[in-house]
Amino acid sequence: MLSLKLATLMTLISACRASEMCNLTLEFMQLTSQEARFTLTELTKTSKVKDVARVITFHSHDNDKLDVCACIVAYIEATKEIRQETSKLYISYVKPHKAIKTCNLARWLRTMLTMSGINSSVFKAHSTRSASRSKANKFGLSVEQILSKANWKSALTFQRFYNKPVQTRDEFAKVVLTLQE
Repeated sequence: MLSLKLATLMTLISACRASEMCNLTLEFMQLTSQEARFTLTELTKTSKVKDVARVITFHSHDNDKLDVCACIVAYIEATKEIRQETSKLYISYVKPHKAIKTCNLARWLRTMLTMSGINSSVFKAHSTRSASRSKANKFGLSVEQILSKANWKSALTFQRFYNKPVQTRDEFAKVVLTLQE
């Protein structure tokens, strides 16, 4: 469960593709109580040779349940005994505990979407990119900030593919979740 939580938190926060998340390594990680910095050293789907050394930074959160830095520490500690010769952050929780592939991470994300009550036949792992960017835009983050975080060159990319309407839960769920005794 920790693997799924970490993958989901990091994917939502980072604006990264699942393939980029699978390229994160312990070897190129700097971790403090306040932040975790990963340097992407491998080429990704949209990167060019000059873009290879992209740094992805995750900051700690006041809410312990949403603190990605604490989750990274817990994940590394939990996988320490089963981690073999890989320096990749994400490893399989089934034997032989090797680095996972993009399809594994995408499955973890779909599993978390389903467990969260989100229709995974409509929303897929890649939907996390548009969901987090659209919500950031809705709550006032500028398009320039979103482009920078997502490593996009053009606002057109965001508008065309990722700026989706933010779906809210129905009123019934809202009322049920806010009832006080």
